[in-house]
Amino acid sequence: MVWFAREMGKLAAQTPAGHLVDRTPWKRTLLVLSALFATVPAATIIWWNSLPWMVAKAVIEGIASAIIEPAKAAVALGVVGPHHFDRVSRINEMSDHAG
Repeated sequence: MVWFAREMGKLAAQTPAGHLVDRTPWKRTLLVLSALFATVPAATIIWWNSLPWMVAKAVIEGIASAIIEPAKAAVALGVVGPHHFDRVSRINEMSDHAG
């Protein structure tokens, strides 16, 4: 149930997150804030571990992860440019799947 809530939050936020990343000039700040929103709720499980909190935490993490993916790609494109983006994108995807 918690995993389902995370994935539904991510699914619902993907299109608006991509639009937000495309339109904002503060892509690095957005990346850092979404990383914080993905990690801070996970740390609070030590103090609050009820089911409603777990579901809320999972939705927050899902929304944050929906923002992290396009923001990471946008920052990578800005850093390396369009000529090297394919290589960097492949490396980022491999590292994401490798853990």
